[in-house]
Amino acid sequence: KGEVQGWLRYSAAVYRVDWSDVQIQVFGQAGDPVVVNGKEARSQGVELELGGQLGAGWSLNVGYGFTDAKVTQDFAVTEIIPGTTTVFNVVSAKSGDRLPYVPKQTLTADLGYVRPLADAIALDAHLDPAYRSNVTTQIDPTVLGYRTLGGFTTLNASVGLSLGKAWHVRAFGTNLTNVLGITSAGSLYRGYDDPRYRIENVMRPRTIGLGIDYKFE
Repeated sequence: KGEVQGWLRYSAAVYRVDWSDVQIQVFGQAGDPVVVNGKEARSQGVELELGGQLGAGWSLNVGYGFTDAKVTQDFAVTEIIPGTTTVFNVVSAKSGDRLPYVPKQTLTADLGYVRPLADAIALDAHLDPAYRSNVTTQIDPTVLGYRTLGGFTTLNASVGLSLGKAWHVRAFGTNLTNVLGITSAGSLYRGYDDPRYRIENVMRPRTIGLGIDYKFE
């Protein structure tokens, strides 16, 4: 972490987290979601940030993250189907299998602009793209509800006016490209993965709005 010539800021972090009895959401015999405990897992990666003033009111901040999240010990969770001796495999995993809902890569940026217009009045604008790589919905590709959800990029923007120290008025837009990013998915009330009985949670569609903020002293 540091600063170069008073205008360029940078930071870097490396991390590693070891999990015991990691919690995993899976689907039971009837297709209902349940949470079970696996064995050992590890999440490790790097986070980088770079930002600074570009001059003439412009600024730029960029962030990048890489995460490698995997199972580090084989395990299997099973249960007996009621009234039978049949063993139902709820979930199993091998060392090296990827943990669900953890994107390997993320990238964010914020391009900003500020310009004084008059005494205590200033114009500001922001453009904020963000990228997330694909994720899996389950550890075991053979279990109910396993899917790979594609990565996607979103774009937000805003233009505002600061009126004195307390008031700020802005027009904003989120998900301007109106991308249909699926954030999670699974089977719904069924013991099999039929597209007719899937539930998918998606990004909010393109939204345009106005906001007024007041800062209390």
